[in-house]
Amino acid sequence: MLKHFAQLYFRIGSLVLLIILTSCNEFDNDTIYKPGRLWNYKVSIADSSGIVIDTFLLNMSTRKSSAIEKIIRPITVCYEYIETDSIVSRECTGVRDDKNSISLHPPREHKLEFTEVLPFPSASKQFKNNSWEWYKAEVDLSIQKASYFDKNINKTVDLAGMKIKQELWITDTLTLSYKDNNYLCYIIEGKNTSHTSELGEFKCKYFFNNELGFIKLIYETPWKETYELILINHSF
Repeated sequence: MLKHFAQLYFRIGSLVLLIILTSCNEFDNDTIYKPGRLWNYKVSIADSSGIVIDTFLLNMSTRKSSAIEKIIRPITVCYEYIETDSIVSRECTGVRDDKNSISLHPPREHKLEFTEVLPFPSASKQFKNNSWEWYKAEVDLSIQKASYFDKNINKTVDLAGMKIKQELWITDTLTLSYKDNNYLCYIIEGKNTSHTSELGEFKCKYFFNNELGFIKLIYETPWKETYELILINHSF
């Protein structure tokens, strides 16, 4: 019995030590989503005619994950959904930002619940070489718990238990203006390739910059609405 507890304590101690050691050098000069940073987005929703029918603000902040959180996410990302100067919803998730790539959990609450169907905003650090040749990535996302309101059928769709196939690929580069400066962005597009008969086809377009991260994100829904998230301010 004592030997069993000794082995258990050794394993726990080893895990804690590993977390401590790996956290010492987890953030470098290439890390965009360092703890303590803030991004402010304006979200606009347009109908099929391109007319804006709704807007709200979205704040995205990063913080260092706790020892327990590090097991599933090295950096914690929190989103605040703001309407008429009041926070109407808040969620915390994570981001993986290492020397090779970035994968950001998107906002998935309030009026953006449907983003669960689409690939995460992701980018390769190889883009730094001004090379945007990147093969098409195919992803299988197994959803444990999620739902969204489908305006086509006027009811809530439960995604729990679904395994959604997704594709994500880089298409081009584009220079975007932000705060009187021009930033080179890599355009990354994606869509769901399964469950289209029951969910329809969702599309996304992400504009990634090596300094600021995702400057703009665009989502297109089967009910012909376009959701555009545009960076309007940042603090870092």
